[in-house]
Amino acid sequence: MSIDWNWGIFLQQAPFGNTTYLGWIWSGFQVTIALSICAWIIAFLVGEVYWQ
Repeated sequence: MSIDWNWGIFLQQAPFGNTTYLGWIWSGFQVTIALSICAWIIAFLVGEVYWQ
């Protein structure tokens, strides 16, 4: 069983915006990391306030 992968799709122009599909993936990764850092900071601050 052979699968023909089309890796070039990541370098093609995305239908919306001025970026590639790889740019979309990278942007999503950055948003995910930023949200997780914000969530960690909020959890840390709430934990500090209510931990007694």
